[in-house]
Amino acid sequence: MNAAINVIRLMLACHFWLIFTIANSNHVSGQETSVAGWPHEVRAIKYLSSADETMQPSLFYDPGGNDLKPLLIALHSWSGDYTQANPAYGIWCIAKKWVLMHPDFRGVNQRPEACGSELAVQDIVSAVEYAKKNCKIDENRIYLIGASGGGNEVAALKDRVPKATILEMVKAPEMPVTLLQKIDDALYQRKPALFRRVSGSAQVTIFQGGHEIIYEAGLGWLEQQRKGKQPVWEIREVPTVDITKLDTKSGK
Repeated sequence: MNAAINVIRLMLACHFWLIFTIANSNHVSGQETSVAGWPHEVRAIKYLSSADETMQPSLFYDPGGNDLKPLLIALHSWSGDYTQANPAYGIWCIAKKWVLMHPDFRGVNQRPEACGSELAVQDIVSAVEYAKKNCKIDENRIYLIGASGGGNEVAALKDRVPKATILEMVKAPEMPVTLLQKIDDALYQRKPALFRRVSGSAQVTIFQGGHEIIYEAGLGWLEQQRKGKQPVWEIREVPTVDITKLDTKSGK
């Protein structure tokens, strides 16, 4: 039985604000453009990275308005870059009126500048700085999500960003029969949950699947979390945004 060990519930809301400072110069460079595979409201921009004072590309969406909004930092997979088609994130943020950043963090993870480097980590931190400066962000609701290489970058951030609550995503070839559990979770209707364990502020969920991410499970869980509050593990309501028909395979 193949199973992906996925902790797709990724959250950087708790204390994430501690490491952020506003850059002195952090403006969009050039004209915003739409990107294939994403809703047309999501645009390509450039923002200043504090890592080396260079302008870095990202996809970006801001619903506008004066109300404070959650921020979702969505990370591309190992072989992708900021243009990688992950439309579920855009569909979700448009429907929920969240701000979205889908940064490049130095692109494909096949060179030393990427792959969990200090440059890549600081690019992600600077993406949050950009959103906080240019949008109305609810600092109790800053979230991070990623699959495959994006999950690897989450692990890299966990080791470098202090006091952040991050749950990682990894993969194993099979699920031991002795560990199988009967789990009734509305967020895993497409891919049944096989095993779950909570330790402190971390929860591991293993579901029946492969190299993939269940968007509604990750995003539906993130929606309920708040900085400074205890994690909400049991989600009783299925998200109203219909992203269940989108391909869940990671790294495409």
